[in-house]
Amino acid sequence: MLGDPAHPEHSGEALDEQEKVASVEVPQASPQNLARVQEVLQCIFEFYACQGTTALQEPRLTNTRFTRMAMDAALLDERLTPAKVDVTFSRVCGSSPHMLLTQFRDAMVRLAAIKYPSLPRTEAVMQLYQKHLATFQGTTKGVVAELDQAVLSVLGAARCRALPVAVLRVWDARQGSPSAAISQLPPAPVLALAAGGFCRPAAGLSMDNGQQWTIMTYKLCGMAPVPPRKCRERFA
Repeated sequence: MLGDPAHPEHSGEALDEQEKVASVEVPQASPQNLARVQEVLQCIFEFYACQGTTALQEPRLTNTRFTRMAMDAALLDERLTPAKVDVTFSRVCGSSPHMLLTQFRDAMVRLAAIKYPSLPRTEAVMQLYQKHLATFQGTTKGVVAELDQAVLSVLGAARCRALPVAVLRVWDARQGSPSAAISQLPPAPVLALAAGGFCRPAAGLSMDNGQQWTIMTYKLCGMAPVPPRKCRERFA
């Protein structure tokens, strides 16, 4: 039934901001845990999203990539089917072909409610997180903080062109050594190759029943255009 709160996938209206926040929060959960859920959702969104064509545009997620995310995380089953994932995207985004971060959070609440209909919405979201999304988590700020803005800009510009990849090292040509050990990142591949890089698969991305994210690396075959000297990547 349209607008039935028990079936958010049937609602034509997006959840308001307060409802989305409440849906992610768990009673008696620590602030650190609540922040981690939000952080992981944002990390997943940014991993699958395409960067806007201009610097002022936010990253956006297409329906295809949204469905791919659901498949990679092993969310699909007899209850949460690809068709329902597609309907959820349409309900949240309306006529727009793109999903923004706030809409992604809304959509994940809806998917959780579809997958776990017997649970309250808050518990359903946490169940989805614990069973399917938690392995995407990890502390990346310490490593990424070691990169200068030039490197981060190149990596950010490449995000919409990259398949699931991970930068193993950012090579500092002046020092002759890695400026940051990106290989120390958690198993979720959260960084992309340098902008304009032509690459070839060196290892595949595999999912262990949706419980473990492993890294796909790419061999760099060419650059167009060549990024600043310090930003060139060298792969093991």
